[in-house]
This record gives sequence, C-alpha cells and structure tokens, in this order.
Amino acid sequence: MGCSKFGVRCVCVNMYTHTCICRARALGCRYVECRAAFPNLDAVQELLVHRVAALAMFAHRLVRGHHSKKTHGFVKACLAYCHVTAPSATGDVLKRLDLTLLCAQVALANGCLPQTDTFLKGCISLVPDVPLTEEVRG
Repeated sequence: MGCSKFGVRCVCVNMYTHTCICRARALGCRYVECRAAFPNLDAVQELLVHRVAALAMFAHRLVRGHHSKKTHGFVKACLAYCHVTAPSATGDVLKRLDLTLLCAQVALANGCLPQTDTFLKGCISLVPDVPLTEEVRG
C-alpha cells in the first residue's frame, strides 16, 4: 500500500538529490503510519512532529532554499502533516505551543507564508490557555 500524502514524483537534478528526496518521502509515509498506530501517545505525536519538521528542513537544505514545484509540494505535505498532528498532542499546552511555533518557523524558512500564518494564528489561540505560573518539581 502506498502513501499518497507524500506522493511527490522524484524528478531531480542529479542522482544524489533524487535518492535523498525519495528516502525523505518514504520516511514521511512511515511517519503517517506511526501516527495512525499510536494516536493516544503524546510523546510519540510530539516526536513525529519534530521528525517531519526536520524532513521539511532537510528538503530546504537539499535544494539550498530554491524549491522546485515537487520539493515545494513535499514541504507543504510535511507542513500539512504537522498541522494535523501538533494539535492532537493533548497533554501540555506549552508543548503544543512549542510544536506549533516550531512548525511556523519551518514554514517561514521554506517560504510557505500561508502555512506560517496558520501556525502563528494557532499559537495566538493557545496563549490564553498557557498557565501564568508553572510548578517546578524538584
């Protein structure tokens, strides 16, 4: 069974780039499967958001910030994954805020301004839920 979420055809400038994008796409599909397998584990959801954000930044480094239609589509798929997964980590509001801010930074670095706007609006909507003080356990 294939994964259509990260279904970017690999037409790249050289073989190294082709191999890297194909491997990144395969990892993205694996992360979709992991999210479905562990929907109630916040630590897993948090780790998956970090990994997919790292995939988007890997694509950014790979193309040196100049995305083709295909790599831009891959980054947008990564950001869509993060948009769905980050709010589902229902545990700590500070972790959700941190994840959403991370996604906004990744979107901005990749030039995805509408996605950046969406993530920042999500951050703003989380601010009223942030506790004024945090208890430190020692």
